Amino acid sequence: NTNNNTNTALQMIANNNALRLAAMGMILIVFILGLYNILVTNLFQRKTIDFPLYSTPNIGVQWYFTMQLFLRFRSYFAIMLGCLGWILVPPLVMRLYARPLELLTSLWFVYTIFASRPTVTDFILGLSLVLLSGPRSMARMGLSSVVSLCAIPVTLGLYVLHYILWLESGTGNANYLYFQGCFAYHIFVAIIFIQFVSATVQRNAAIEITRDILEIGKTTTTETIK
Repeated sequence: NTNNNTNTALQMIANNNALRLAAMGMILIVFILGLYNILVTNLFQRKTIDFPLYSTPNIGVQWYFTMQLFLRFRSYFAIMLGCLGWILVPPLVMRLYARPLELLTSLWFVYTIFASRPTVTDFILGLSLVLLSGPRSMARMGLSSVVSLCAIPVTLGLYVLHYILWLESGTGNANYLYFQGCFAYHIFVAIIFIQFVSATVQRNAAIEITRDILEIGKTTTTETIK
């Protein structure tokens, strides 16, 4: 029994290390590709970013901002907005390094929030990863995540409605499309993301406290036997 438990523990450690290496490898690849796209394509080759692609109305939050920029500022703000999501990568990696699945889920939510042209499929994939994290993490998520999850279909419906009113019939306004559809949608996605990270941190803290209690109990039992 002792040998079986030891082998099982070693196998779990090996699996966790493999997941960590895979997560770090994916992060490194995305980081290199992002830097190449931002720096090499737009700075070293001195090309102007094709902003009609980025300024086309979509479910994202960047198109409304880029539509109102002067041409000479567009490359600067494109690089700034492209690097904005990377600010959250180092703290997430340092805090969730021991949880590779939760780390990948958090990074995917960061991509969903800060992407220039996100889709609803991105959020559905992130929600599926949250479900894979297990009920112990989901049970620690607050009521605001449930409210946000129920409110997201409303924002998507408003987005479709104002999209038709503005771009099809010409009777709508871009402000309604952006604030009631795109901006509200991303606010609710961000709330779910924050609640998930908070729940994961709470679960890690509970596991560490349990381990400390078990170690203290083992030490006390050993001293009592001696």
